Amino acid sequence: MLPPTKRHPRGRRVVAGVLLVVPIVVTLAVPLYGRASGALFGLPFFYWYQPAWVLLAGACTTIALRLLRPRVRALPRAARRAPRHDGPPRG
Repeated sequence: MLPPTKRHPRGRRVVAGVLLVVPIVVTLAVPLYGRASGALFGLPFFYWYQPAWVLLAGACTTIALRLLRPRVRALPRAARRAPRHDGPPRG
């Protein structure tokens, strides 16, 4: 395991890891969704539970990414402009 760094403190890495593992474990735990009860809007439990976790897994992944990605400061307007290239040098 890598030592904690200033960019990724141990607490953030643990939370990000849990956020990435939870959707996998929950969708693989068949006893949670292997039942006949729990219909929502007439849909059986499995048919709304799995797609709901697709959306929740995306949200968990996004949160984990934002926890681990370094923050980027806004650049001044002049620094955001691309350098101008007028073509080959004339000589």
